Formats: sequence, structure tokens, C-alpha cells
Amino acid sequence: MYQDYFSSLTPTYEDETSRQIGVLQHLQTLLEENATLDDVVQLIKSYQQEFGAQAQLENVIQFLVSRCLEQQVIQRKARLPRRASAPVWAQQTHEISLAGAF
Repeated sequence: MYQDYFSSLTPTYEDETSRQIGVLQHLQTLLEENATLDDVVQLIKSYQQEFGAQAQLENVIQFLVSRCLEQQVIQRKARLPRRASAPVWAQQTHEISLAGAF
């Protein structure tokens, strides 16, 4: 099911030139509008330094996804209000009288 979902999001290219254009457009979006091929090389080198030159792209992607999710969890936790040591309902005592209930 995951593979089907992912495949539906993957762009389809009619030929090799179209695929190359798509890859370069994605890189341009990642870098900046006036990016150069040298900028692309520097980006790849930074990935090679962090993950190793022989790292499979899928493994790098999965690691980055994991890192992204981790950061999102940390940010969400930071936005949550701090709770008292015990929930409010546990701090209050209520006496319940069962007299006359039966």
C-alpha cells in the first residue's frame, strides 16, 4: 500500500531528456533559482561527507525523513503547555456519599 501511494506521487517522464529536466528543476528548487552545477556538486559532496560516498539514496532519504519527523515531535512538545505534577482532577478530593443510593 505504501509503495502504491508513493508511486502515485512520483512524476512520470516521457523520455530521458524530460527526466533530466525534472531532476534539475528539483535541484534548482532545493538550492536557489540561480544555482550552478558547482552548487549541485557542493550539495552532493556535503551528503557524501555526512553519509558516505557509497550510501544508497533510499537510505539517505529515510534517514532525512526520520530526522525531519524527530524535529517535528520536538517542536510540538515544546509548544505543549506544561502539566502540573498530577492532573487537576487528581489534585482535588471529592467526597461521594452513597447514603440513600440503595
